[in-house]
Amino acid sequence: MDATTRFRRSGRVRLVRVAEQAETWTSDSGSPMSVEPGDMIVSSGERTWSIIPDSFAATYAQVEGDVYERTGEVWARRAEPGERVATQEGEDVAGEGQWRVTDDDGNSWFVPEDVFTANYRPAQPTSRSLCFFARSYENL
Repeated sequence: MDATTRFRRSGRVRLVRVAEQAETWTSDSGSPMSVEPGDMIVSSGERTWSIIPDSFAATYAQVEGDVYERTGEVWARRAEPGERVATQEGEDVAGEGQWRVTDDDGNSWFVPEDVFTANYRPAQPTSRSLCFFARSYENL
């Protein structure tokens, strides 16, 4: 398993809509995910997913209209196929060639290799990120 490294999020998404009722969608690895009323539905063009409102507000900045820029930094490492994680939308299982990404609030999710390469850049270490890593290492 690769060591966990700090990455800066990049790229833009479009806010498709705010969910009006509970729904389900399927993750890249085939796991069923749940959307609750009020969750944000976003799209990068190739992929569409949900995110809870507090996480959306903390990790996206409005550019113009329904276009938002990904912001902030995360921890990430290559996931082991079959590895499980409890996401905000439900339990997911890593497929081949995915990355496990974890934000500073401890929320984790899997990202396909091509999406990860296009949207995450190595970050410069800070004292805050080093403290988070020391506290969270056992959970990654």
